[in-house]
Amino acid sequence: MRKLLFLVAAVLIVIGGLYGCKSVETTSAMLHNQTQSYDKAIESAKLGLEKNPNDAEAYYQLGYSYSKKDSMSLAYENFRKAALLDPNREKLVEDNIKSNWAGHYNNGLSEQQLGNLKGAVEEFDKATKADPRRLKSWLRLVRIAFTLADEDSVYLEKTYQATDSLRLRLDKEHESYTTALSIIGRIEAYRGNIARAVESFEALIDEDPTKVKSIESTAEDFRAKGEWANAAKFYEIAIDAYERSGEENFAVYHNLGLVYRQQNKYHKAIVAYESAHRIKPEDKVAAYSLLVTYYQAKLFDQAIMFGEEYTQKIAPEDPRGWQVLSASYKEKGFKIKAEEAYKKYLDVQK
Repeated sequence: MRKLLFLVAAVLIVIGGLYGCKSVETTSAMLHNQTQSYDKAIESAKLGLEKNPNDAEAYYQLGYSYSKKDSMSLAYENFRKAALLDPNREKLVEDNIKSNWAGHYNNGLSEQQLGNLKGAVEEFDKATKADPRRLKSWLRLVRIAFTLADEDSVYLEKTYQATDSLRLRLDKEHESYTTALSIIGRIEAYRGNIARAVESFEALIDEDPTKVKSIESTAEDFRAKGEWANAAKFYEIAIDAYERSGEENFAVYHNLGLVYRQQNKYHKAIVAYESAHRIKPEDKVAAYSLLVTYYQAKLFDQAIMFGEEYTQKIAPEDPRGWQVLSASYKEKGFKIKAEEAYKKYLDVQK
């Protein structure tokens, strides 16, 4: 019996020499990890932390065990605790975290390339857990989950959760800052968080007004759904972006005029249509839209002036122009001119 006790003591002395002044439980966790007994390693490390809550080695061993069990959130959490308690472990900890992140991120890229989007979402989700500080994985997760959202509401909820996480972690100094703002704006608009979408898009054009396409697409989405007020908001931001970048976009002005007309905001519509007409004076659709909006706004002098130009130069073959001109003359009491324009309206239709 005394020989057995002596052998046990000798083994513990050897282990102590190999692993330094660590608790028996933490040393046991290290040995279990070496033999790939990860559940036992976790159990031992937790017992070690019960004895010493500041045991950096125990936290490191937990991070390692959870990495091998593919529990990325727990791996990251325990690795970071190890580094916090022992700054000398910082590089070792970060190397492990980077390895976990890169493995899942690269797996996500592979799944995406193979067309397995659900598999890609799963891998990018794990990458965000392996290292939540890396925005690249959040961006990939949001984009791909959103493409699957129409077929499964689970992915829509995952999109929203990932978008919230991305927004909270967003750093202006990050290389993907403007890309993230663009994506967040699109998702928040789809989600119905219009104020947040506007905030993201305004921050985007403050940073880079040339990145306007996502804003314009968002406006188009709302216009297609007949949500005129929201469409107008995003067209206005898009116009601001184009003006800041020294460009003009005919379609955005024209569509803004359209959504204002749908809301009976004729004077605002006129301003938008006048800009569209200035950019493309030969465009008959924009010109007629401007003409009829002058009439709807009861600006009959402008309707007559522009109606004469429209019927004489822009689209003399369009009976609608003569009809609006005739009605405008009538509103101003120009009876003879109204009759002449109406006769022309009838003639052109033949």
